[in-house]
Amino acid sequence: MRKRIFTVMAALCGLVAVNAADVNVLAGENLATKISDAAGSGIVRVQVGTYVLPAELIIPTGVTVKGGYDVTFDEKTRVYPGAASSAAEMTILDGDAAHRVASVAGTLEGVVVRNGHVRTGNGGGVSVTGTVQNCIIKGNVAMTVGTGAESLGGGVYLDGADAKLINSVVAFNMANNGYGVAGEGQVINNTITANTYAPVAVAIAGNVGGSPFTHYKHWVDANNAWSTANGFDAQELYFDGFSIAQTQTTTSQYAVFAAAMDLKVDGTGVLFVDAAKGTDKLFQVDGTYGLHLSGMDYIYKVGNANWPMSYVSWYGAKAYCEWIGGALPTEGQWEYAARMNEDKTINTMVYAGSEDAKEVACYAGYPGGMQEVATKMNNGIGLYDMSGNVWEWCFDLYDATGGNYPDYTLAAVSDSQSLTNPVNDKKGSHRVSRGGSYSIAGGGLSLACRNYNAPTSVGSYIGFRPVLIP
Repeated sequence: MRKRIFTVMAALCGLVAVNAADVNVLAGENLATKISDAAGSGIVRVQVGTYVLPAELIIPTGVTVKGGYDVTFDEKTRVYPGAASSAAEMTILDGDAAHRVASVAGTLEGVVVRNGHVRTGNGGGVSVTGTVQNCIIKGNVAMTVGTGAESLGGGVYLDGADAKLINSVVAFNMANNGYGVAGEGQVINNTITANTYAPVAVAIAGNVGGSPFTHYKHWVDANNAWSTANGFDAQELYFDGFSIAQTQTTTSQYAVFAAAMDLKVDGTGVLFVDAAKGTDKLFQVDGTYGLHLSGMDYIYKVGNANWPMSYVSWYGAKAYCEWIGGALPTEGQWEYAARMNEDKTINTMVYAGSEDAKEVACYAGYPGGMQEVATKMNNGIGLYDMSGNVWEWCFDLYDATGGNYPDYTLAAVSDSQSLTNPVNDKKGSHRVSRGGSYSIAGGGLSLACRNYNAPTSVGSYIGFRPVLIP
């Protein structure tokens, strides 16, 4: 049905009269400059290809930007994104993760809008006072962190009664509220699906100038089995205040990131294809957990939108965190947040907010498998699943050369610094993971437990949550 709609619309576009101010844009040319050349009126015809925008694209009243043309710019050969079989046949406007893709006072038609971001304001993909039609709008984010305000419309924000969204697909976008489309305007014959909520940030008070945080050691018994025994290390740590996501990153949230990326699949997993991004494996396609490929998008299993994202490597976790403007937590930040009480004191309980794992953790035998995020009691300051569900990647390197659970020393920091990377003379390539998973029980869920994995490791047992930066 979608292909038929776009094909019919393409035929109708052939009736549009050519204006003297019309311009054609070849792949690689500056689209913003060409819109300026249209002198406030006319049609800007854009060849297929990906246009990475260094700044938000402004489409003024009277200008129509139309994508999907081959080099002949003939309406008869024009391809709309809904009828295209590959990205090579489409016109893609890419926000480059630094700004909204476009503000549309005129008309935007027949393009893919992706990778737009706003951190204060509305409309991660496009903000519209004019008309957007026959477009695919996916992989955009409108997210405000730390102010109490909400950003609306991850894909589209309709800014007024005259704004129109027509015959478009709005999917895999993220916002604080109005996940796909928000605002006041006319929404006509669109497909709006698979949009999701942006991470909610929990503020963690710093301790600079106050009492130090003394982290726990990880203890094991004589047989190297998990233990719930706790013991303080001697090291004292200080942190500036920071914010961390309330829940583990979910499959629906990660799908937004995947929709905005140029990715490819090989025998080892899903990789970046852009040479500037490298070729690190991001995640492993999996039909039950994590994401799997359907058409040109990576999607989550029906019913699993709020499951923690798993089968994700350290590289994939780090890339997502940076894409939304955050970072992976350091191991020190992670444990400091997990042990924080509402009154800003540090708890010494075995698990995240309780001495009873059943109250706070999804783990082996109780209830016996991975669960949606935030199904158990939080740790007292609003952080869920700090014990159980999936292990959580941290930024830090781990010395994996001295046995199963070698000594590991966090970096000492001055009163004016936050913890960044650990001091460790035997740094290997392994990265820290914390919190335990649904597949284990007992001491493995303890906040004193430290784990490590190769940064390329993937599995249903490991995920992450970002530190969010206002």
